[in-house]
Amino acid sequence: MKIEQTKVKTKWLVQFVRLTRDRKGVAAIEFALLLPLLLLIVAGLAYSYEALTVSRKLDQIGATIADLIAQRNAVNTSQVDGIMTSSASIISPFPAQNLSIVVSVVSMNATSAQVAWSRAYQDTAQAANAQPLGPIATNILEDGVQLVTVKVSYPFTSTSIGALMLSGFGFSTLNFDRFYVERPRTSDSIELTVN
Repeated sequence: MKIEQTKVKTKWLVQFVRLTRDRKGVAAIEFALLLPLLLLIVAGLAYSYEALTVSRKLDQIGATIADLIAQRNAVNTSQVDGIMTSSASIISPFPAQNLSIVVSVVSMNATSAQVAWSRAYQDTAQAANAQPLGPIATNILEDGVQLVTVKVSYPFTSTSIGALMLSGFGFSTLNFDRFYVERPRTSDSIELTVN
C-alpha cells in the first residue's frame, strides 16, 4: 500500500513538474490577459487624437474670425455673419450643429470693458454694455480703443470605436471653450452697420 501511495505521489509530482516546464500555450494565455489592456490603450489614443484635432480646429476658428474682423474699421451684419458661417466649416469633418460662436467688439476705458456690439452663430449675441464673455487683461485696456473678442464653444462627443470603449470609464462629452482677443489693426474702433 505504501509503495502504491509513493508511486501515485511520484507520478503526480512528475506530472506537475512536467506541466510547469511545458511552455505550450503560455503566449496565448499572456496575449489573452493583455488584449483588453491593449485595446483600451488603442481606444484612448483614438479618442485623444480626435479631441486634440477638435481643439486645434476651434483654435483656428477663433483666431480666423478675430483676425478677419480686426482687419476692418467698419463691417456690416451680413459680413460678420458670413465670416462666422465660413469659419464654422473649419470644424469639418466633425458636425457643426453644436458649434457656437459669439463675436463681440468691446469698448474700453482705463478700468473696464463693455460690449459695443455683438453677433452670434448658433448662439445668442451679447447685449450692448454687457460684460465680455471672457477675461481681458487689464494691461491692454486703453481709453477709446475697442477690442475684438471671439468665444467659440463646442461640446465634443466622439464617434470612434474608442469612445464606445471608453464610455464605461466616464468619457462621454468634452466641452471646449476658447476665448480670443484681438486689437483692431486699421483704427481704434470697428463700427457695425445693419443691412
